[in-house]
Amino acid sequence: MPGSLRILSPQNGDYFLMHSPRPGQPPQRLEFKLAQADSRPVEWWLNGSQLSTTHTSSLFWEMRPGTWTLMVKREDQTDTVQFEVQAANSQQQRR
Repeated sequence: MPGSLRILSPQNGDYFLMHSPRPGQPPQRLEFKLAQADSRPVEWWLNGSQLSTTHTSSLFWEMRPGTWTLMVKREDQTDTVQFEVQAANSQQQRR
């Protein structure tokens, strides 16, 4: 529906593995993305805490392990998805 607010990414039920950053590497980030751009402001909420208010269709978030509920609000519209981030087990391999 044109003008409707919908989260494109992540999708409901998505599961992400997060690797420990090596020294000098930036932390892993996940892009939150809406299905279409709109000039009206969008509020981004994660687990009930407001992350940001933007006029863009995406937002980058530094990944942390846990179960997350992402919600976006614009005027009287909302959309919500749940996703999970887990730390990957790093096993050193012997040569």
